[in-house]
Amino acid sequence: STMTRAFTARFDIFINSTFRSNLGSLAKQSFYIVSFPHQEIRKAILKDYVFLHNSRFTQRWAERFWGPNRGLVVCPTFSVAVPAPSAYAAKEKLALSIGRITDRGHGKNQHSIIEAFRATAGNPDYADWRLCLVGGFDHRDARDAAYLARITEMAAGDPRIELLPNCPRATVNALLAKSAIYVHAAGLGQPEDKPEYHEHFGIAPLEACLFGAWPVVYAKGGPADLVKDLVAGDTYGHFDEFVAVLRHAMQKAATIDHEAVAASARAFCAENDKRFQSYLAESAKRP
Repeated sequence: STMTRAFTARFDIFINSTFRSNLGSLAKQSFYIVSFPHQEIRKAILKDYVFLHNSRFTQRWAERFWGPNRGLVVCPTFSVAVPAPSAYAAKEKLALSIGRITDRGHGKNQHSIIEAFRATAGNPDYADWRLCLVGGFDHRDARDAAYLARITEMAAGDPRIELLPNCPRATVNALLAKSAIYVHAAGLGQPEDKPEYHEHFGIAPLEACLFGAWPVVYAKGGPADLVKDLVAGDTYGHFDEFVAVLRHAMQKAATIDHEAVAASARAFCAENDKRFQSYLAESAKRP
């Protein structure tokens, strides 16, 4: 049967996690998980929910699109494993990027990452650095297959670069443990007024920070906010700046306090979890 606003009245708690939903709620408590706000929302439902925004970036755009709403920033940290410091004790001259291999939607711009890293080719200061690109890939999708072929060809000119589509989770964890730098490029080159094409939160950058990697991320979107929150990492606004910032991060890698980065990320997750649990506890006391 089709879910209706009237049907929700039977619930004590109703959680709406459907993207672009316009379903109202009559439940005693109603939560709407906002992956990103859609502009066609029916204003009548704004009073029905507490909106759980997945980042401050998402919340800012929800306020711009919808106006005032009962909102709480709840970053998706609950499913992210927190490694012990011993898991990343031995860092290498490795730059890592994790993201779905595609050039559609808010793609991860692997081609730009390869291009920025290749700009260090021939310089002896970076000769022993490696770049590894990890990500899910759908071989049945012709457009995604063409994109993988494109970045594979780009990487072929530099033996320091490795592509690992659909690699096992154990391999990802091993790379996170060894990587000194984490590189993220989602949003690069996208118009500022197209926020849906930027990274809304960025679980992969947070996960890399929990492993002590120094994040180098695009200056708009969730990862840029994360860099501010952790007081760790670098941001860049355009491609030439990306090249310069990446080079600088590689140059200073030996001085990075990886445990300090990880400790800041752990504190961020703990504070996010505590804030949401405190909100739920207070809500339970209300009649």
